[in-house]
Amino acid sequence: MLFHMRVRLSCFGSPIYCIVRCKLGVVTAEPMQTNTDRRIQYSLIFIAIFLGGLYSWMARNTMSVDGVVYLDIADAYRYGNWHDAINAYYSPLYSWLLGLSLAIVRPSRSSEAACVHALNFLIYLWTLFAFEMLMQQLLASFREDPVRRAVVPEACWRLFGYGLFFWSALVMIGVAEVTPDLCVSGFVYAGTAILIRLSRANASRGLYPLLGGLMGLGYLTKNPMLIIGLGTIAIATLRSRPRSIVKGLIALTTFVLFSGPFILLISREKGHLTIGEVGGWNYTYFINGHPGFDLDGVYPSVVHWQGLPAGTGTPLHSTQRIGESPAVYAFGSPIGGSYPPLYDPSYWFDGVSPHFDLKGQLRVLAVSFRDYFHIFFYELGALPVSLTILLLSGWRLRRGFDQVRLDWIACAPALIAMGMYAFVHVESRYLGSIVVLLSLGLFGTLQPPERKEMRTLLAVVLVSAALVTGLKLSVSIAGSLSKSGDASAGIAVREQVRIADALLQNGVHSKDTVAFIGLGVGAYWARLAGVKIVAEVPATNLYWSLDASKQSRINEELRSAGASLLIAKGIPAGVPNPPWIPLENTMYYLHRLD
Repeated sequence: MLFHMRVRLSCFGSPIYCIVRCKLGVVTAEPMQTNTDRRIQYSLIFIAIFLGGLYSWMARNTMSVDGVVYLDIADAYRYGNWHDAINAYYSPLYSWLLGLSLAIVRPSRSSEAACVHALNFLIYLWTLFAFEMLMQQLLASFREDPVRRAVVPEACWRLFGYGLFFWSALVMIGVAEVTPDLCVSGFVYAGTAILIRLSRANASRGLYPLLGGLMGLGYLTKNPMLIIGLGTIAIATLRSRPRSIVKGLIALTTFVLFSGPFILLISREKGHLTIGEVGGWNYTYFINGHPGFDLDGVYPSVVHWQGLPAGTGTPLHSTQRIGESPAVYAFGSPIGGSYPPLYDPSYWFDGVSPHFDLKGQLRVLAVSFRDYFHIFFYELGALPVSLTILLLSGWRLRRGFDQVRLDWIACAPALIAMGMYAFVHVESRYLGSIVVLLSLGLFGTLQPPERKEMRTLLAVVLVSAALVTGLKLSVSIAGSLSKSGDASAGIAVREQVRIADALLQNGVHSKDTVAFIGLGVGAYWARLAGVKIVAEVPATNLYWSLDASKQSRINEELRSAGASLLIAKGIPAGVPNPPWIPLENTMYYLHRLD
């Protein structure tokens, strides 16, 4: 059995694990692993689990802006608030998992973030399992090449692969990030493992519906997986032995069964057929004209889009600007969440008009190329250097379609994703699994040179690259451990809990509506206290520069927008107290408007 993994992880007992393990496990006449290979395999898995747990523990007191939104959506699903739950901007699977975790654990305000990071750790274990599937399929294909098997021990490939996995999962994507990107990478790894298995002999027909189901779940995790998933299914159909359109249709049917219901729901919600609204806004934002700043010069228009810059469209129902100099924005209905402008941007951005712009597209492609160069030649500089050394030493990329058909299969999903992101926007967290697949595919397709003394060079290079990656990872871990308390990227949870506690102690009730002096992005305290921000004054300095009568006028505008409370972070010296009430152990102040 190819997938005879003796390490038992709690999350691997899931139906997906059992099905994938059975379907990929039937392989005939393959050389078995040596005891040394097994010891290295299990040691690397143990290290991966330990590092994932360490990073999760270090991030237990942090939260991300997107994480607050996903938690709000999770609550909508938990309590059957379907109007708010069906969201055309954020994919649902991560919120489903968050909602299930919250329903089981029922954490307190202070432990909610820790519960979320415990879930992220389980997702990390799923991604680790999917990556191990990929490694085993790659190594099985390498065993079928006697020359390559003799030249490079499996242990070298494992060290190289796991070095890439550690860096991509822990640094590029980040276990600490409360986003679905790590879960997406698991589906990419699993789909690529199935692709490789389908390209080899004696593949089970059941892999086709399994592939379609996994890609469908990937789409439910993040919208761009629709293109990656369909591309992967198309490649599986073309690369199958023998080729069969029927097998591809089976995979496609399963994909539609998983993804179709959600597409129908959001299409009904938006009034037109849609697979998700995130793409249109991103294209407008990055290609048609990067939104500038509001007239007050304090925030990007991505939060309160009012139709600028010209040519981006006409808002159908944007946040309502009810005051001038400083601007006052109201957004209490009809969108839910603790901070509605970020809860469902597809509603506020309805009316955006993406259109092809050659100049803007070329500019974005140039930026994407720069980002790819930074990732591959700066963050992972050992890889291009290693590949160059091998090519100069006589190693060659395999030539001929039949030879590269299997070797390049690992690169296919990576190339699809890189091409897709290059045309719109590139971020490091999008590319974690992509870097792993492309690196393994490129190094895996190298053909040994005729000079036997140079054949061992690949093993040396693979181990050296793994050591360099391990050294950089050690520096990253040391930097994270040296930070105290809440100091990791993201929102400091302990401070947010203190703000929420102080609000409740001062008579604020769950479901109260509040206004905020400042920008409410990242206001995790609102969720923790159970209140909803319905209006805000982003230009903090302008507000405090006004005299008392003008401040009173703005406060009345905020009250007319539905806010019963006004909250500010820090107030200038000399501001009367009351009406501003300091919130104990925080920098925040409360002002009652009713």
